[in-house]
Amino acid sequence: MNGVLTLPEFQKRLKEFKLSGMVKTLELRLKQTEEDGLGCSEFLALLPEDEINQRTDNRRKRLKNT
Repeated sequence: MNGVLTLPEFQKRLKEFKLSGMVKTLELRLKQTEEDGLGCSEFLALLPEDEINQRTDNRRKRLKNT
């Protein structure tokens, strides 16, 4: 491996770490980065936020259903 992951490979790695929130928004964030000119640090800050939001939403749904 040359150290560069394709998008599907990166998504697979995220899934292995159970980071489904990041998987769901990765393509959107990449597009947003290109269109809005986000820097690396901004892009990297958004991904964990997406994961946190996804987990919070899932927790709320579970609590609502109990």
